Parts: sequence; structure tokens; C-alpha cells
Amino acid sequence: MLAPDVFDLRRFPRAIELAESTVVVTPTYQERDTIEGHVRSVFSVLPAASLLVVDDASPDGTADAVEALRGEYPRLHLRRRASPRSFSGAYKDGIGWALDQGFSRVISMDADGSHGPIFLPLLLDLSAEADVVVGSRYLFGVSVLNWPLRRVLLSAFANIYCRWVTGVPCYDLTAGFCCYRAEMLRRIGVPEVRASGYAYQIEMKYRIWREGGRFAETNILFLERLAGTSKISSGRITEGLRHPWWCRFVLGRPKTPPPAPLHRGWDSGP
Repeated sequence: MLAPDVFDLRRFPRAIELAESTVVVTPTYQERDTIEGHVRSVFSVLPAASLLVVDDASPDGTADAVEALRGEYPRLHLRRRASPRSFSGAYKDGIGWALDQGFSRVISMDADGSHGPIFLPLLLDLSAEADVVVGSRYLFGVSVLNWPLRRVLLSAFANIYCRWVTGVPCYDLTAGFCCYRAEMLRRIGVPEVRASGYAYQIEMKYRIWREGGRFAETNILFLERLAGTSKISSGRITEGLRHPWWCRFVLGRPKTPPPAPLHRGWDSGP
């Protein structure tokens, strides 16, 4: 069991200081069932932060559910995207908006319940020491709950494969729960990211590593989604296998050796 006081915001003074200049970016598609709980949970943990929901033209009314909450949460923002749907496009729109608004930290986070808001202060705290902080499922072992063994093995070996091909010192290159420094996002040129599916997460991390950025990684407890179904497809799996090679040989290697990564467990203290 995880003791709530381990994640108490008061244990992370740097996170308190950074919260007002931080925005959580959440892309959504067909997530009306979980979006209200996601919004309330994020603000209960980081009340001074902002939250941007980028809805990818959900037909189930996800965006309308967010709109209904905006009167209650002044720091809640909504962007409605028109078709065609694009996972990476939603993130690019959200990050572009965040940079235009002058935020110093951008946290990427899903709304399906798999990314626990209790880890937000820890990610934000570590961003004082790193250009990207990764909420990892595979640091210090496997920390995934309620996935079938086949899916855990597929994901774990995919990350070993990506790490081997790219050389990026990160145990969870496909992780979507990350905190980025805004200045690094400007340096890597987010609009130039080529990957369209979940390989977007790999390319983002590769570009940061290539620019000499420092990585921090902390283990999180990753849960199976509370509602809905996985949006991964055979096409996205194929892209995930090919794209690390594209990153390695087209983007190229770092010009200078990046700093050593920082690894911290959730129970090791700030």
C-alpha cells in the first residue's frame, strides 16, 4: 500500500514553488466517463497549477463535460480539435498553447485513470534538476497493476528494444506521464516531431537526449484504465518498431555526452 503522506505536497517545496507556472496537458478522445474525476483529482493535488484538456473531437461529449467544470475551476482550459484525429497532433496543440502562455513546466498526463495524480508533486519537484522527468513503469522493476501478463511483457520488451536501438538512458521510453521544462521544449522544436502515434513519446525523449538534456526518472504505480479501451493499433505498433531507427539515423546522435540520468524512487524523499 502507498501511504498518502509520502506524496503530500508539503514534502515537495520546489513543487509548491513551481505549481503556478505549471500546466498539465491532457489529450482526450471518448473519455467522458473519467474526465470529471481526472479534473478534480489534478486540482486536489496541485490546486495552484493549470490544466489544459485537448479534446480530439470526441463524439461522446467529453469536451462538453470539461466546459461544464470551467466555472468551478478558473485554471481549467479547453481546446477543441477538429478532425482528423491525431494523438501527436493533440499534444503538439497543447504544448504549443502552453509555450505561448508562458508556462515554465508542461506535464503530459492521460485522463483514463492510469496516471495517478498523487505522483504530480514528485514529478514537478524533480523537474528542478532535469529537463524531462519520466513517470516510469519499469524503473526498479515493473510497477503495473491489472494488466494481463502478455501485455506487460509486450510493453516491457518494447521499452528494452527502444532503449537498445536509441541509446537513450530511460527505462520507459514510451511513457506518457512526463514533466518537461519549457525551455527544452522550445529547443527541440515540438512542431517538427514526425511520429504520429505512441512513437511520439519515443521521439520526444530522443530529441531531448540529442539536445543534451538531463533525464530524471521515478517509478509510478501504473493502473489499467478505469473506462474505455486501448487506442493502440497494429499500425502504431509497427511505427513503434521502426521509429527508433529513424531517430537514431536521421536525427543523429548527441553532439556532446548528455548528463547522467537521475533515478529516484517515490519513497526516497525529496
